[in-house]
Amino acid sequence: MNMHRRFLLFAITTLSMLVVRSECFAQTFSVTPMTMESQGKPGDFLEDAKAEVKNLTQRDLQIRIQRTRLVVPENWFVSFCLINCYSPDATDVVDVLPAGETYYFKPSFETSPVPGTGEVEYVLSSVENEAEKYTLVFRATTSITGVTGKTSVPRSLSLAQNYPNPFAVSGLTVTTIGYTVPKTGPVTIKVFNLLGREVCTLINETKNAGTYTVWWDGRDMNGDLVQPGIYIYKISSRGSSLTRRMVIAR
Repeated sequence: MNMHRRFLLFAITTLSMLVVRSECFAQTFSVTPMTMESQGKPGDFLEDAKAEVKNLTQRDLQIRIQRTRLVVPENWFVSFCLINCYSPDATDVVDVLPAGETYYFKPSFETSPVPGTGEVEYVLSSVENEAEKYTLVFRATTSITGVTGKTSVPRSLSLAQNYPNPFAVSGLTVTTIGYTVPKTGPVTIKVFNLLGREVCTLINETKNAGTYTVWWDGRDMNGDLVQPGIYIYKISSRGSSLTRRMVIAR
């Protein structure tokens, strides 16, 4: 009888350990590389590369994003987005992936006027189980003659809705704004509060005709984080202007 009880206790304990081990190492999210390389002209903002990130559970997951390697030419900057977007200074952050949802992890290469190649490596891992992790390596190349396909010239000035919106400022998060310029000329993009007071200037330079992206980290002209609320951003070029609204969340 004692032998039988000891065997039964051993079997139950072993089974319990197996169940716990299975739960600890169960896959909670998946990462599927899609486009790992971007190509463009010198000075372009390259953001074609991306990987699909899917929450396999019915609960929110905390995903840790670490930039583990960065090899880029001088005056290149690399930011990235998952749920939120983060500035080039962000190297180790935690984002929350909603239950059952799929998002794209996207690096953005801000290149210089000099042709070159850059590479960045990120590790995405589960906060609750650090053993569950994925490594992604993205590459970007700019050249004067190496861009395939025809470059379309925009016909009119345009200003895209910022992403993400609403945008929660933290000092490392950023929101990205896309815009197109139909002709070479001076371009300004400014942010204003609802009273019409200028908060900051994002762009004030001459741009060639083309499509661009600029990011904002939620800081005013003094370098301070702005307060939650509604803000207006405006693009002006060659006598034309467009405006849109963005929401700064807590």
